[in-house]
Amino acid sequence: KGWLGFGISPMGAMDGADIVYYQTQSETLTDAWASENGSPLPDTCNDWNLVSSGPSADDGLTVEMWRLLDTKDPQDRVIYTGDNTPTRVILAWGDSATVGYHGTNRVSTMITIDQGALTPDPLVEAKNEVSAGTAFVLEFDHSNYQVSQTTVPTSITSPATKAFATTSYADGVTTYTEICADVSSMAHSQIIAMEHDVTPATLANVHHFVVLGYSDGNCGQSGGGGGPGAQIYAWASGTLPLVIPNAAGIPFGANGFKSFRMQTHFDNPSQASGLLDSSGVSVYYVTGANLRANDAMMVILGDPSVESSGETVPAGLSEWTFTCPSSCLTKQMSDAGVSEVTVFSRALHMHATGTYMETTITRDGDALRTDKIEYYNFEFQGALREPNTYTLKPGDSFTTKCVYDTTASGMEMGLSSDDEMCMDFIMIWPALNPMTWDGQCGYTTDSTPDECQSSSYTMTQPKDIKASRPFGTAPSADSCTLVSDRRDEEDKDEDEPSLIIPVAIAVVVVVLLVAGVVIYRKTRSAPRNKIDESGGAKVQTEKIEDGP
Repeated sequence: KGWLGFGISPMGAMDGADIVYYQTQSETLTDAWASENGSPLPDTCNDWNLVSSGPSADDGLTVEMWRLLDTKDPQDRVIYTGDNTPTRVILAWGDSATVGYHGTNRVSTMITIDQGALTPDPLVEAKNEVSAGTAFVLEFDHSNYQVSQTTVPTSITSPATKAFATTSYADGVTTYTEICADVSSMAHSQIIAMEHDVTPATLANVHHFVVLGYSDGNCGQSGGGGGPGAQIYAWASGTLPLVIPNAAGIPFGANGFKSFRMQTHFDNPSQASGLLDSSGVSVYYVTGANLRANDAMMVILGDPSVESSGETVPAGLSEWTFTCPSSCLTKQMSDAGVSEVTVFSRALHMHATGTYMETTITRDGDALRTDKIEYYNFEFQGALREPNTYTLKPGDSFTTKCVYDTTASGMEMGLSSDDEMCMDFIMIWPALNPMTWDGQCGYTTDSTPDECQSSSYTMTQPKDIKASRPFGTAPSADSCTLVSDRRDEEDKDEDEPSLIIPVAIAVVVVVLLVAGVVIYRKTRSAPRNKIDESGGAKVQTEKIEDGP
């Protein structure tokens, strides 16, 4: 008995998800899609094919199904393959014979599909390098910092790390705390991956944190001459570890950043006391003969320094548009002596009322490409490596749009938990002058070269944004026939890309199988053992717990 659902979701939520579900009552698959949390809507065309279904060995339900990777159906998401392309998937299940509300019977996770195989851990290559002694790990974190305290924390355990700033906002909810790590004495090194480590007890209170690099050993404080500070990492709810492709790494030590500053935004709406946080970042890095060919950096588009802070976000729909001028890349590439850079990752960021976001790249007056999130969900965020890397050239410009949907009046743009933001974080190689350019381009005057500043933005209030959301548009009946023809051709041509997914459901643990490989949902239940700078490593078992 029972039903199960499997979906492909841009952000890991039901909003904008491509879904298929199986019901034992009818013994059929239903191809569906969703624009919001709730019952999925059946597709006009059914693109999934049932291979088999029946009870599993552990008294669960197993269903095997297949479809083309790209059905050309506007109610389907493309399934990408390749080790550069993680895919966010959702699972839900129930014991009733027909589909219904899943309650807590759900999972949101990410898989990488490559020729039918899965790579469940995006950090597997970096961890293998650590095990082989060709890479090392630095831990950069708080130690029992009391959330919402108004004094600078003094107990920091990371080597050569000190706290220097805490800012509490008048709302009594928001606190920003900053710590600085001096890495100036280290040999020339490159970061190849970064992983967040959020304290489980304060997960709901850590709104986000960012890590910035400086050209002095004091994070630019007290006249240290450390430059404006370039952001290299950001974490928010739903964010996955940053993994840099083998062609590049973020430089630090002798020939790179000399210090790192971690700024943590704590959110304590209940104003609870006694909350202790030890969240931080694990930095995987290489040095010596294992250095990579290129340096990498982060570029922040839109409103990177929240220059719009204090501006009112009106009730209803509002669309905010920010531009990064063509003069920015022209200047930075000229100074760096490069003719193009490669984009390999991006993350679009708003707060809770954000509903749609996009960035368009323009070259020689023509739109080159648009990256967007049609159904934004603040609880499911994070950077994704691009399915196919692409290049930027001198003269390219960027237009970033953020759409908010709020019934509240008096909301503002700003840094507080209840304010809104509009930022697009992209990762590139080779780096463009990271010791002198903070990577910001858009509506900003904060430590940014004039060539990368835009002095204005626009705000309009559209009636709806349906035109910006083609996903879910019903195709014509003729297109269903064409898809059916393509499936017939698939039976004749084994080279046509398709995906066969056996999906199994058990009572305690949900398992996703592709070509016999299993992913379990798990979270870290205890702090990891530290790995010292010399490469001495310890292995610690991780328990399987509730949660994605």
